[in-house]
Amino acid sequence: MVVLAGTTYVNAAVVPRVRRTPGDPLTTRHHFVVVELEGGEVVWVKDVWVKAVRVQDEAAAAEALRALEAEAAAEAGAGREVAGERGEGLQGAGVMRVGDIAVRVCEERTVLSTVVARGGAGAGEGQGKVGEDKVVKRVWNAGEGVYEETEVKLQTPMPA
Repeated sequence: MVVLAGTTYVNAAVVPRVRRTPGDPLTTRHHFVVVELEGGEVVWVKDVWVKAVRVQDEAAAAEALRALEAEAAAEAGAGREVAGERGEGLQGAGVMRVGDIAVRVCEERTVLSTVVARGGAGAGEGQGKVGEDKVVKRVWNAGEGVYEETEVKLQTPMPA
């Protein structure tokens, strides 16, 4: 991922994007990238895996939804971190049915986040000059397994 003032390039290549579940031809995992924009600026990017179970009728749908809810509860009870850095994350959406598919967000990782440090009369060391806003993009480096911070120089102050 490359961050430049005004432009964010996201390489979201995960291969394969759809993974089959061994022994269960009706269950797959699908990869998505979710991008959040504010004022035309990319402020959040998440790498998301969704578990999808194809259902054939109402009874199968009810059974699949119960099973997905039980999985989610078991993972939460085991102390697995299911939310991203921003509150509940997409997993907070829970289990849902979309047409003939029962769906649950099962994995997510924040790959880009934005932090705005507002300048002002009380701006201290590391917070920029008085009256100057500073924007920091935290970008996930998958190869190194760490977040890297990049300061973005603003042409105009961020809206409050």
